[in-house]
Amino acid sequence: SIQSAYGIKNHLLGYNRNNERAITDGFYNYFNNTKTNGTILTSSPIPVVFTDNKIDIIYQGISNNTYEIYMNKNISYIMIDTCELFCPKKNCSNELDKFISKIKQNDVVYEKKFGNCLYIISKVNRK
Repeated sequence: SIQSAYGIKNHLLGYNRNNERAITDGFYNYFNNTKTNGTILTSSPIPVVFTDNKIDIIYQGISNNTYEIYMNKNISYIMIDTCELFCPKKNCSNELDKFISKIKQNDVVYEKKFGNCLYIISKVNRK
């Protein structure tokens, strides 16, 4: 089940029960009170359990143009757990940093670090 997979991930990353609750309350439940007509881009399938909004999941990994590819879609929000992001190459810290930097150029509405993971929700600025 999703909850048991979530629990295994938390155990491996060193979370405790307080962090799990804070992540669920602040991050995953964010869209209980915030509706969007557009799609939410996310790094994990877990938000599907917590919202009725349309979700687009980053499955192919992060590359130099990942952000631009998704911005050509009807993305309204970006919901990222940095521990869920992966790169197809062995060393891609530059691509990950670039992707996170571009996300933060939008209106960041949630940003917290739990363990080694950064949780970010940003509302996409359309110009």
